[in-house]
Amino acid sequence: MRRTALLAVSLPLLLTACGGPPSKSQAQAAMTRHLESALGQSGAVRRFDDFGVAGCKEDQASDGYRCDVSGQVVLSVMGTELRRPLGGAVRFSRASGEWTAYRAAP
Repeated sequence: MRRTALLAVSLPLLLTACGGPPSKSQAQAAMTRHLESALGQSGAVRRFDDFGVAGCKEDQASDGYRCDVSGQVVLSVMGTELRRPLGGAVRFSRASGEWTAYRAAP
C-alpha cells in the first residue's frame, strides 16, 4: 500500500521532468537543422550570437511549444558570411527525442 502511494505521488513528478519546452541548446540545435535544411548544399550555420528562447507556451494544436527566439545567426552561404537577425515566434515539436523547429503560423 505504501509503495502504491509513493508511486502515485512520484510518477507525475517524473513525467513532468521529462516534458516541457526545449532548452536554449535544444532550440539552437533545432534551429540549426531547420536553417541548414532550407539552405541545402549552398550554406551552413556557423554560429548564433546572443541566442535566446523565451515565452514558450504549449501549443495543443501542433503538439509542441510556440516560443519567441532572439539573437543573430551567422551563415556561410557559398563562401560568404552573412549575419541575419532572429526574432519572432518559432514552433518546436519533439519526435523520437529530438526537437524540430518550424515557422510558427501567425
